[in-house]
Amino acid sequence: MFDETPIYEQKERSWVSLPLAAIGLLFIAFSIYAPSQSGWGALPLIIAAAVLLMVSYLVSNMYILGYSDRLVVRFGRFGPLHLTVKYSDIISVETVRLPLHMRWQLGLKRIGGGWLFNPGARDAVKVEYRPGVALIIGTSDPHRLKEFIEMKAASSVSFSIQG
Repeated sequence: MFDETPIYEQKERSWVSLPLAAIGLLFIAFSIYAPSQSGWGALPLIIAAAVLLMVSYLVSNMYILGYSDRLVVRFGRFGPLHLTVKYSDIISVETVRLPLHMRWQLGLKRIGGGWLFNPGARDAVKVEYRPGVALIIGTSDPHRLKEFIEMKAASSVSFSIQG
């Protein structure tokens, strides 16, 4: 069902993965060269490093994928952090400028009235897919994404264009 090729694909890089990966690598280096004072050895540091490296991989890229019937936003190419919206459920689409405090909320975040997927962008596309519930997608090219969503949603039932 979900193995088809997307007709729209946009990749957004997140800068937060670099510090996480660097800290993970420092933990590994420290666990190798530092003498162990506990009976556990370097195991806690290696586990912490593995967790940091995994998180850094999951949030390193955000993908916006448009299929024939749905829009999928996900962190990591095959990662578990994703949200799917059917075009037929879309009520409205608009471009928005994220307030400063939301630009620093990297990753996936539940906010009042919906979800924020943001790799650290200042601009976003707000997709309302249920009354009062929206998906806000941080992107470096909000106008292109908005045009694509409008084109796909225009063929569905009720749809209004804002912004």
